[in-house]
Amino acid sequence: VLAFVQKMEGCTFMEALESLCRRYHIEMPRRKLTDEEAEQYKLREAARIAIDAAQRFFRERLPEASSFLAARGYDVVSDRTLADYGVGYAPAGNALLAALSQAGYSTDRLKDVGVVAVGDHGPYDVFRDRVMFPFYDLGGHVVGFSGRIVTPRDGAGKYVNTGETSLFTKGRMLFGLYQARKAIGKAGFAYLVEGQ
Repeated sequence: VLAFVQKMEGCTFMEALESLCRRYHIEMPRRKLTDEEAEQYKLREAARIAIDAAQRFFRERLPEASSFLAARGYDVVSDRTLADYGVGYAPAGNALLAALSQAGYSTDRLKDVGVVAVGDHGPYDVFRDRVMFPFYDLGGHVVGFSGRIVTPRDGAGKYVNTGETSLFTKGRMLFGLYQARKAIGKAGFAYLVEGQ
């Protein structure tokens, strides 16, 4: 059964086991964690919750970028594809910081997941006025972002990526791999291209 789920879902043995336990409400036996491991697990889960909140914020604001998307030809991309890939929009200013701070997320937690930075004038949104493309790990969890600028401005890069975090290591991530894993398994090959 586990091998079947691994093949169908394109996941690891442990991911298949955890998925089946969740699906059938079976408590998965675990070894007792050391205090240090328990703390690391707690921090990682808090990071996942914070980055998921950022992803929801970006997704909800995608309509604000509709004219940019139409001008770039993305209006032919289906809503389902945009949803499957989690495409969103980061408004100009510090809208994410304001919204998530009000929702109870600390600046430190948002900084830890790479969506907020702290400069000479205090904390600010890393991604501003950008179409957001999330990176997913093979378990389907958002771990980082790449943001494409909407309105070009001096000194701003065309793309900005999440820096190294506890969840995201740029050199180990491929955009779209989570969504394509089943098709890659069926085809037996994949095309790897540069960029998002």
